[in-house]
Amino acid sequence: MSLYKFTSSIFDNKKIDLFNRGNHVRDFTYVEDVANILYKLVTLVPKKKSYFRTLNIASSKPINLKIFLKIIERKTNLKFKLNLLPMQKGDVYKTYADNKKLMKLIKKYHFINIEKGIELFLKWFQNYHNI
Repeated sequence: MSLYKFTSSIFDNKKIDLFNRGNHVRDFTYVEDVANILYKLVTLVPKKKSYFRTLNIASSKPINLKIFLKIIERKTNLKFKLNLLPMQKGDVYKTYADNKKLMKLIKKYHFINIEKGIELFLKWFQNYHNI
């Protein structure tokens, strides 16, 4: 959701509230990767009698939010207007998913890297919004 929010703001020339001054670290996963992995999972035949398990579908490659924003700026040739704010109460500095269980099940999967994922999203966004 942050990619959509940031991109909307940059094209609308609006300021972005950036908590923790952009020093957060987050794990971003391209939506097509999630769909492809879900398809792989529903086609797997379980080895155990239990059909239920909890898995993290994620790239497990956390990135600093400032770097994330710089990639968007570079891909759009536009600059963000930032409202740098302190850390929000109850927020977490770093979040990312451990996908080891997932990778053990599906064996091999090449996630779309962050640069390519942002580029694909921006193409979709501009097309969808006629920009």
